[in-house]
Amino acid sequence: MTGRYEEAIAEFKKALQGAPGSMFATVELITTNSILGREEEARAAAVEFRSNNPRFSLESFARSLPFKNQTEIERLVDALRKAGLK
Repeated sequence: MTGRYEEAIAEFKKALQGAPGSMFATVELITTNSILGREEEARAAAVEFRSNNPRFSLESFARSLPFKNQTEIERLVDALRKAGLK
């Protein structure tokens, strides 16, 4: 949200080293890579995420986000959709 995407990617990767199954870190890594236009990385992570979380839905995810700003929610959901999540 602050635009410090490279730092965010490094932190999400670090979080995944400590907790490989972290849904939050994985979704945020996919989102950040998608926003940066790193489609291959985003899609590869999304494929793996889907295989580990077959019941994931963007609709449920969007409802769980704590943001009041609908534009921010739409931006995140669009980035995940672009990476191949549904």
